[in-house]
Amino acid sequence: MANPHLGFESRLSGVEKLVYALPEKANAELAQMEEEQLVVNQPEGLLVRYYLAKATISFLLQDYSKSQAAAEQGLAIAAKDSSEALQLNLKVIQALLYTGQSEDAARQLDDILKVAQANGDLLVEAEALLTKGIHLNNQGALKSSYAALMSSLEAAEASGHDDVTGRAAFALGQLLLKLNGFERSQIMLQEAQRFFETRKMSFSQMLAQLDIAELHEKQLQKEQAIVAYQSALKLARVLGDGRYRFRINLLLAGLYQELGQQHLMQQHMQSAEELQHREKLPFYIAKFQLLKARSLLDRNALPELITYLDKTLPDIVNAASNYRTQVELIKLAAEVYAEQGDYQKAFENFRTYHQQYVRLNSQEHLQDMTRQQVLFDLERLEYENHNLNWKNVLQRMEIEEAQHTVSNMAQAMVWLSLGVVSLLLVSLWIYRSRVKWGRLARTDTLTGLYNRRYLTEWYHRNFSKEGRLLMSRQLAGNLARVADFWKTERSQGAGKHEQAEWDGEQTGKIVGDALAQAGQASFTLILADIDYFKNINDTYGHETGDRVLTQVAEIFRSHVRSSDVVARVGGEEFMVMLPNTGYESGLRIAENLRAKVAGAALELENGTTIHITSSFGVLTSNPSEQDFTALCSKADELLYAAKAQGRNCVVSLQAT
Repeated sequence: MANPHLGFESRLSGVEKLVYALPEKANAELAQMEEEQLVVNQPEGLLVRYYLAKATISFLLQDYSKSQAAAEQGLAIAAKDSSEALQLNLKVIQALLYTGQSEDAARQLDDILKVAQANGDLLVEAEALLTKGIHLNNQGALKSSYAALMSSLEAAEASGHDDVTGRAAFALGQLLLKLNGFERSQIMLQEAQRFFETRKMSFSQMLAQLDIAELHEKQLQKEQAIVAYQSALKLARVLGDGRYRFRINLLLAGLYQELGQQHLMQQHMQSAEELQHREKLPFYIAKFQLLKARSLLDRNALPELITYLDKTLPDIVNAASNYRTQVELIKLAAEVYAEQGDYQKAFENFRTYHQQYVRLNSQEHLQDMTRQQVLFDLERLEYENHNLNWKNVLQRMEIEEAQHTVSNMAQAMVWLSLGVVSLLLVSLWIYRSRVKWGRLARTDTLTGLYNRRYLTEWYHRNFSKEGRLLMSRQLAGNLARVADFWKTERSQGAGKHEQAEWDGEQTGKIVGDALAQAGQASFTLILADIDYFKNINDTYGHETGDRVLTQVAEIFRSHVRSSDVVARVGGEEFMVMLPNTGYESGLRIAENLRAKVAGAALELENGTTIHITSSFGVLTSNPSEQDFTALCSKADELLYAAKAQGRNCVVSLQAT
C-alpha cells in the first residue's frame, strides 16, 4: 500500500512550485487536497509547509483574512522561533498591514527582524525587510523604504534564495518608478522580469510587465507601453485572473483612446465591461467609469450617456476627495450637459470640476516635488558614501523619522496656539518649499545646470507632436495678428484695394513660412564626457572632482547661445541641446567647447596643475520623428566612438 504521506508531500511540493507562478492554480490544487481529506493525519512538518503555502497563496490573491487564518493554523503547530514559525508570523503581519492594523503589525515586524538577525536566518531577515520596505513605501516613508529594500536585497543575495532576490529587486524597481528614477527603475524591473520568466513565475512576471508598461507611459512612450500591456494580458489569460484581465484591458483602452484608435479602444472596453464585476479597487472602478463615458460619447449614444452620468455622478461630486479620472468625468459631464442645453447642471459640474482640479493639481505637484527631492537625496547619499551599510542607514532614518514625528507634534501644538498667525507662516513655508522643490527638480545641485528630467520635459514640450502642434498654433496666431494689424494700418493709409490684397498674400506667406520652419528645423544634440574623471577622483579626492565638474559646467554655460540648453546628465556627463542648429554649426560649437575645456587647467592649493580634456558625440537630426531616448542612445554611441579614438576629440553624425 502506498504511503499517504509521500503522496501528500509530492502534491504539496508541486503546489509550492506554483505559488508565485500560477497562484490561482495552486489555490485550486490546495482546495482539491482538502476536499480529498489528504490534510488529515499528516506529520506536523508537512502541515506547517501546507499552511505556509496556503497563507502565501491567499495573500497573493488578496484574500487577507484567509491568509491570516492559514498562517495562525500553521503557527499553532510550528516550533517556536523556527524559520517556519517566523515565516508564518510574517504572513500574519502582512495580512494585518493590509487590513488597517499597521501600528501593531509594524512593531511585531521589528520583533521578527531582531529574532531572525539573532538566529542568523538570512531568508527570514530578507523576507521581513522586504515586507517592511513595501509597507514603508505604502505609508509614504520613501527614504526608509529604499533603505529597507536595499537591505532586503543584500540579505537575499547572501542567503542564496534567488526567488527572494528577484522579488526584492522587483519591489525596488517599483519604488524607483514611483520616484521617477526611470533609468534605474527600468534596469531593476527588466532584471526582475527576466528572472521571473526564467523561473516560470508567471504571476510575478505579469506584475513586472505591468510596471514596465507604466514606466513607458510615464516617459510618454505609448507604443512601447501598449506592447508591454499586451504581454501582461497574455500572461493574465494564462493565469485565468479576471481582475488583472479587467485592469489591463482598461489600461489598453485608455491608451488606444489617447492615440485616437477608437476601434481598438472599443474592443478592449467591451472586454473590460464583461469583467468589471471582478474589480474591487476604487482606482480602477473610477478609470472604468471615465472610459465608459468616453466610449458612449464616441459612439454618440447621448441618451445612454446622460442616464449613466445621472446615475454615477452624485457619489463622485459629494466625495471628500477624488481620483484624477473622476475629476475628468465631472468635466466631461459639464460639457455634455452644456451640449444638451442643460446649463444649470453644466454650470454646477464645471464649478465642482474647477475646485477639485485646482486642489488635485496642487497636491500632485507637491507630491511630485517631494518625491524628486527624495530621489535626489538618495542618489547623493550613494554618490558620497561607497559600500553603504543599508541596515545602519535604515536604523538612522527610522530614528530621524521618530524624532521628526515628535518634533512635528510639538510644532503642531505651537501652530494651534498661534491661530491665524500660524496659518500665515505655514502658507509662507509652503510657498517657499514649492519654489525650492521646483528648482531642485529641474537642476543639478552641484553645478546649477539643468538635469536629465528637465531635458526630457523640454524636448517633449518643443519637439513632440503635441508640443510642436501647440507651438505652431501659437506662432501662427501671433504672426497673423501682427500681419493683420500691419495690413489694416497700410490699407487705411493708402486707401487702395490692391494694397490690401497684397498685404493679405504676405500674411499667408509669413504664416506658412513660419509654420514650415517650425516643423523642419534641424536640431543638434551634444553629449560630452570628462576624460579619465575617475582617476581625478581617485587621485585627488571627490572635492577636487567636484571643482572639475563645476569648472567644466561654467565653460559650457559661458560658451553657448542663450537659446541653447545645457545640463548635467550623469556623473561626469553633460548634454547640450542646440535647437534650430544645423550640422556644421553644431560641430563648430562642440569643437569650441572641447578646445575651451582642454585649455582650462585647474590649479590646486599645493601647486599641482590638473589638465582636463573631454570627448564629444554630436548628432544632428530632424526631431519631428525622433524619440528623445533614441536620440540619446545615438549620441551615446558617438561619444563611445570618440573615446575609442583616443579621447579629447569630437565624433559627429548627421542623421538622415
